[in-house]
Amino acid sequence: MKRFPLFFLFIYFCCQLCLSQVNFGLKAGVNIPSTEIDFQNINIENIKKSPSLGYLGGVFLDINFTKIGLLTEILYTDSKGNIEFDLNNNNFTTEHIIKKLDVPVLVKYNLLSKFLSINAGPMLKFNLNEEFINLPTFDINTVFNNQISLGYQLGVRAKIVNFAIEIRYESSFGNKTSEILVKEINNATNLNIGDKLFKIKHPNLLSFAVAFDIF
Repeated sequence: MKRFPLFFLFIYFCCQLCLSQVNFGLKAGVNIPSTEIDFQNINIENIKKSPSLGYLGGVFLDINFTKIGLLTEILYTDSKGNIEFDLNNNNFTTEHIIKKLDVPVLVKYNLLSKFLSINAGPMLKFNLNEEFINLPTFDINTVFNNQISLGYQLGVRAKIVNFAIEIRYESSFGNKTSEILVKEINNATNLNIGDKLFKIKHPNLLSFAVAFDIF
């Protein structure tokens, strides 16, 4: 008897899906990261950090019922940020790059006859690669590569006919960090192998994107 409520719920969902409007399409855009850095060497000074434009692209499935809908995507995301600092009178500049595959599943609340929607929900992040450019004497100690983590997204979407424009904020659950360590002796920096340079928290992202319905 316990199976009957689940059966009727499944039938109800299938009927709603048949009555819904389903769209499949392509999406592309740019992102701006916001990064937190914890410098762990007292000789580091003149710290500067600045975001760089990253990019994203992929496919989406948009399911609209009445006021409520679902928006799920598969997106390749590349985020970038620049870090500059002085260490014992030596200047270092590096670009922090993270590459990942994102799968958000967002609940939509439609406004203004589906012209405008508010979207929020969880996302799976398949973390593909992380690197620091132009830090030859340092090493990266990260648990980020080849790992799956959980985050969330919040955003607003405006749609006219087959085109949509989106603004979205993304963050992570938990505190994913990478450490930068010394891997080679460099007399100019007066550091030893294994000395910690800084920890960096994986960034929150603000993204701007356009989407187009294929069918």
